[in-house]
Amino acid sequence: MRSHLVNLIQVAPNIVLPTKISTKTIAGTVFDALINLMDSLRNFNKARTAIQHRDMRKYSWERLRLNFY
Repeated sequence: MRSHLVNLIQVAPNIVLPTKISTKTIAGTVFDALINLMDSLRNFNKARTAIQHRDMRKYSWERLRLNFY
């Protein structure tokens, strides 16, 4: 037990503590996640609306062209 404590005391200065996470970082991460979620839902709704209203392009080259915009 004593040798274990001596070892811990000797190793203690070499331990790297994790950096503190600020509230600003957490809030920014949550905000970015919400923005990404909203964009995903918007794209999902566009696709759903296009399928419901048969707003699909007739030719495959037109469908491919739309994917690049």
